[in-house]
Amino acid sequence: MVRQSADAATAADKAANRLGSIAEELMNNFNRIDNTSSDTEHRLHRMGANFRQRAEEFAQVAGESNAHVQALADELQVRSQQMTGVTTKVDEAGGTLQECSREVTLAVEHAAKLLSEVTSGLQDHTQQLNTVSDQALDRSQVLNDLLIEGAGKFENITEKNTHLLNDATRSVSDQLSELTASTDRALAKLEGASDIFKVRSEKVEAISKTATEAVTHADRAMQDATNNANKSADTNLSKLKEIGEALRKQTQAVSHASDQLDNKMGSSSNRLKDQLEEITGSLDDTLKGINSIGETVEQRALNAAHESKLAVHNMSLWSETMDKGVETISNASFKMSQEANEMVSSVKHQTDELTGISKRAKEISGSLKEHVKITGTEDFLKKLSLISESLESVAIDINRVLETRVSDEDWSRFSRGDKSVFIRKILGMRSRSKLVRIYKLHRKDAQFREYVTRYLGQFDGLIANAKSTGQVGVLGAGFMTSDAGKVYMLLKAALEVEPD
Repeated sequence: MVRQSADAATAADKAANRLGSIAEELMNNFNRIDNTSSDTEHRLHRMGANFRQRAEEFAQVAGESNAHVQALADELQVRSQQMTGVTTKVDEAGGTLQECSREVTLAVEHAAKLLSEVTSGLQDHTQQLNTVSDQALDRSQVLNDLLIEGAGKFENITEKNTHLLNDATRSVSDQLSELTASTDRALAKLEGASDIFKVRSEKVEAISKTATEAVTHADRAMQDATNNANKSADTNLSKLKEIGEALRKQTQAVSHASDQLDNKMGSSSNRLKDQLEEITGSLDDTLKGINSIGETVEQRALNAAHESKLAVHNMSLWSETMDKGVETISNASFKMSQEANEMVSSVKHQTDELTGISKRAKEISGSLKEHVKITGTEDFLKKLSLISESLESVAIDINRVLETRVSDEDWSRFSRGDKSVFIRKILGMRSRSKLVRIYKLHRKDAQFREYVTRYLGQFDGLIANAKSTGQVGVLGAGFMTSDAGKVYMLLKAALEVEPD
């Protein structure tokens, strides 16, 4: 946008320079016309004064060219009328040119005002664009800082959550290791208790088997004794007491053995019970450890869930902040784009206005050039008329200094408007002797030299003006062949003549 503004400003500067050059050219033309007119008017006033001073002297030599003057009187009258009409047209053209000059001046002033307004508008738009760019840069910087800060917070939260999860993982791993070790120890204890119970069960089984065998043996012995007693009841009655005593002893032994077996079974049961209680206690301790580990793991899991929830909440807040930042950036970008489009439209509109002004200035310049071209001839003819009158006035002074005889008829024609009477008098001095006389008089008489120099200078100025306005053909076809042109060439020839 800064580049488009620079291009628009460059185009405006070019248009301003172009309008300035056109205005400067017009002012130069007007100044040149004004200066030329002022100089011509001044010279004409001086020539009129000189002509009036020398009128009586030229009147004395008017009679010598009476016939020649009469022949050219009618033609000069017609030309005088033509010159009068041309003068009227030149006056009208001068009024038109003045009106056009005023219009051009107004157009230039209007264009200058428009250029000033366009320049001010471009400067305002440039300042607004710089302000918007600075605001967008500040907002982008603030958003960037927020993003960096949020990224730092998110990174810290992530690291914290990672450390917490690592700690929880290590804790769970340690608890699992401890639980595995406790389980292994409990299993080992259970296996040991099972082996002891199995051994003791085998011992109880062996004792029970021994007792059963003893009871069976006693039963058999008692049966045998009963049988023997029955068989030898009669014969062995005496031995019944012995057998009863033996039976009592055996019964006591069996009772004692049974008591011992019962005591052994009780102690084994107590020991087995104690071992089972120990195993149960170990299992309770293990279960308590497992429950404690479970509670610790659950607490760690709750902490991890809480931290995860906080992390998710922070992520949500971060996401909302990011969304708001993106929305802010989008709004700022849209606003900047909209303002840039408006500024481009404004610059385009102003460029179109400048283009229209430039086209109008070109049209005005073209019309002025055409008008200058059209009025150039009229202006040249007007100047030609003024210079002709001035030359005629100088011719009177020259004739007076040359002491040319002027008749009453010559003065009568001069009074009737035949202003070239005294110019034709000079044309009668074409002989070498008269040219030499002019040469010598020019060298000796300062007043005569001034008149001749003024005549030649005015005619040279007319030639230069004709060249600058492209009227050389008109000058060569008309004025150079007139009496004034012939006098100019005669004076030039007289000043270049070599006296004997």
